[in-house]
Amino acid sequence: MKRLKAALLAVLVAVLGLMCLTACGAKEGVYKFSYMRVTEGATSIEIRAGESFLGFILSEDAYVLELKEDGTATMTVDMLGQQETVSGTWTENAEDKNKVDLTFEGETVTFECDGKTLYGSMDGTELELKKS
Repeated sequence: MKRLKAALLAVLVAVLGLMCLTACGAKEGVYKFSYMRVTEGATSIEIRAGESFLGFILSEDAYVLELKEDGTATMTVDMLGQQETVSGTWTENAEDKNKVDLTFEGETVTFECDGKTLYGSMDGTELELKKS
């Protein structure tokens, strides 16, 4: 009986471990706008999903990034009644497995990625996207 319990416990631990590795490490998926900070000179503006900015509300659909299993990516920006989608690629960063390299229109940007949140900055703008 004691051996059976130990064997069952070992199998349970192995299965849970595999599930955690699969769920926690998967970077593929759809990420939506959560937070933005724009800095120009000494001025910073912070905006969260659902808050008003210049008279309009930035919803979580303002920025939608999809990382697909085949290494392709699409980014849709939907602001002020204008919507634009660009296609590109993504790869796990060669030096840091907690980062991804996104390439759109010939420009590559590196974002931190834990499988639930993407965070990066470019040109004075910090952007956070959460997996939906």
